[in-house]
Amino acid sequence: MDPTAQQPNVAQVVVGVLDSAQRLVTANLALARAQIEQEARAASRRATIGALAMLPAVVGWALCCLALAVRLSGGLGLVLSLLLVGGLNLGAGVALFVRGTSRRRVA
Repeated sequence: MDPTAQQPNVAQVVVGVLDSAQRLVTANLALARAQIEQEARAASRRATIGALAMLPAVVGWALCCLALAVRLSGGLGLVLSLLLVGGLNLGAGVALFVRGTSRRRVA
């Protein structure tokens, strides 16, 4: 080490450490922001695909329910069979909703 070289004083060292810490925090925040944006895009993509997949499923379910109601209409009449099939679907939906929400209670 050169004895004539000037040693940095404490203030310069502190300024250097603070500058480095600031750059580190800034870089970490930028990384976190990028990761959150990437996860949001992936979640959005999954939600869109799920929503698009549900459309044919709902149409298919409706057609199956209609076919069942038409089949039952021979003995019950069309209106009563539609009410029966619709009521069963509504009851099943409510039961599944209540069951799903009761499991999510926060202690």
